[in-house]
Amino acid sequence: MRKNYFVKLIKYMKNVYYIENGNNKLTDGRVNPKYITSQVVFPLQLGFMLRIQSLNEFKNIFSNKITKPSIDTIRDTIKVIKTDGLKSILQHTVNRAIANKVFDKGTIDGYTVAAIDGIKVFGSNKKCCEKCLATFIKDKPHYYHSGAIMSMVGEAPNLVLDFEMYNPKVDSHNKDEGEINAAKRLLSKVSKEYKNTVDIVTYDALACTPKFLNCCIEASVDAVIRVKKNKNNSIKHVKRKVNKKDRIEIWNNKTDVIEVYEETFYMGDVEQPLRYVKFAKKKDDKDRSQILIVSTCLDTP
Repeated sequence: MRKNYFVKLIKYMKNVYYIENGNNKLTDGRVNPKYITSQVVFPLQLGFMLRIQSLNEFKNIFSNKITKPSIDTIRDTIKVIKTDGLKSILQHTVNRAIANKVFDKGTIDGYTVAAIDGIKVFGSNKKCCEKCLATFIKDKPHYYHSGAIMSMVGEAPNLVLDFEMYNPKVDSHNKDEGEINAAKRLLSKVSKEYKNTVDIVTYDALACTPKFLNCCIEASVDAVIRVKKNKNNSIKHVKRKVNKKDRIEIWNNKTDVIEVYEETFYMGDVEQPLRYVKFAKKKDDKDRSQILIVSTCLDTP
């Protein structure tokens, strides 16, 4: 049964999303390789789908009777692979999913919701390149690459929509670029490439700034951002205001009581009104935890 399912999965990838066609166009910088780029990349793609934790687990995916690239060959290939081809495959996959109406019913309560987060993809205390970011740990340089990734969340499939790498040494103080700048470029790119696909974007407290909220408004995408400690005076003011208000709704289950509070407010440098929502989890008549959200969604529940 498992073998049949695996064969069907591979056929689906080839016949619906044309993964094989995209892989055949991939190139890398190796000279006279034993395995062409597509032969190395396809096992990697299967590994990502099966969520393997290490390259050493590739030996468990295929039978020993099948000729396959070694782990060293895989490493050597992904070091020098041309990423433009990989981006084209990703773009085609997302466009195909949209054309097949995969997201027509939304991913959460009828809304198509995507999340943005930062990720570190490489780190070394010795190796570096011209695109490396750098920081100092115990007075020693540490080189790394980081990026911002946007992925669908909620009901499957949770497709990755796109990614954007941080740029090194870009601002007036000759510092490496931060996550928010990369996230803004990513959101603008996705909203233009896949128009009207994403209804809501979610992000952590880092994005609770006028800079990112204005980017969401400009892209016609609503934002839902969790708020933790924030020095913004507008947030401090609305927090105090909400704490004095009565709850607007209460949710009960067998063990917890969730109280909901809400207020509309304005943040400096953001022309559009924002929505502030507080979810307070109570137990034994005491606040145990709070989730505070700033949102540009004024018409959605």
